[in-house]
Amino acid sequence: MADITTQKNHKILKLFVLFFTFTFLSNQTLALNIKATSYFLFDYATGKTLLTHNATQKREVASLTKLMTAYVVLKKIKEGDITLHDMVRVSYKADATGGSSLGLKQNELISVENLLKGLIVRSGNDAAVALAEYISKSEAQFVIEMNQYAKQLGMKQSRFANSNGFPSKKPQYSTARDMGILSQALILEFPKAYQDIFSARYYNEYQNRNKLVYKGYADGLKTGHTRKAGYCLVASRKENNTRFISVLLNTKTKYLRTSESKTLLSYGFKNFETTLFYEKDEKITQLPIQNGEQKRIKVGVSQSIRMTLKKGQANKAMPAFKFIDNQVSIKAPIQKGDVVGYLYFNQVTALKNKKWPIIALETVKEGTILSWLKQLWQ
Repeated sequence: MADITTQKNHKILKLFVLFFTFTFLSNQTLALNIKATSYFLFDYATGKTLLTHNATQKREVASLTKLMTAYVVLKKIKEGDITLHDMVRVSYKADATGGSSLGLKQNELISVENLLKGLIVRSGNDAAVALAEYISKSEAQFVIEMNQYAKQLGMKQSRFANSNGFPSKKPQYSTARDMGILSQALILEFPKAYQDIFSARYYNEYQNRNKLVYKGYADGLKTGHTRKAGYCLVASRKENNTRFISVLLNTKTKYLRTSESKTLLSYGFKNFETTLFYEKDEKITQLPIQNGEQKRIKVGVSQSIRMTLKKGQANKAMPAFKFIDNQVSIKAPIQKGDVVGYLYFNQVTALKNKKWPIIALETVKEGTILSWLKQLWQ
């Protein structure tokens, strides 16, 4: 009877802890009171979601569209189809494009590099059209490529109708989550361009419209605004080895999109950190091996293990090892890359029931009588 009572008490205690934890986290989120229709805060390296609200809701994203345009242009450069130094002749269409612009004139020659800087820093609609026409001969054809690349990136809820996000009769939309996916890809695939273009405080006499970049708090990415989309901002900041990306859609003012984005990023860095536990192919330890031509085998992980955890939890994450298939040891022969066991971090609640494969970092053949005698001698 006492055991049953104890078990019930344990269950009640667990429910209370879960309720308290949920309430605490919920109250933290509510305390932020982010004034935006949609937002999404996540870790760049691990993809872990830190805060989210209506992140999969389809909305117009205005000039955030130019992030997709920049991705296509940088992809073409990386593939060798064009270079940053190519000179682009401005068309009548680019000259006549309304809204935010660089003031490009028909037949003017300007480099791809300067068009990219004008696209991101100044948010030039004319720069977007000029780049689109240079790469694909027409903006309409370029938009087809934009949507193809978006699909490849896994942006399942995005559709682009033009190169700059200017209001269109055709449907155009994305989500906070999809904009996060795109921003992550830009930083990962084009680190130098990200540093040179997205982090620039100025382009010629123009200040970066992203005030978080201009004031040095963030190092990218892009602003956007139309009447229908509201004021939007994608921003990223890195501290030590941790980088977070925030996406904010549809705030009411320029000031709010800046202040609320800063609030999101500040929340992330105050409460979370990303820790690299093991690098890919790093030797974690040497384990005994039976019947092998040597006594021990080097083991590690096939992929880097990075985790985004609440601050302080990484210190509690002590690794534990289990052999594969409940074996009690490793037996030769073993090929390099074979999975020999799994790594666990069960001390941290967020990591319970998660496991990472441990692989052999070298090949160990089955031993011979001669090799075993040699081991005994050593």
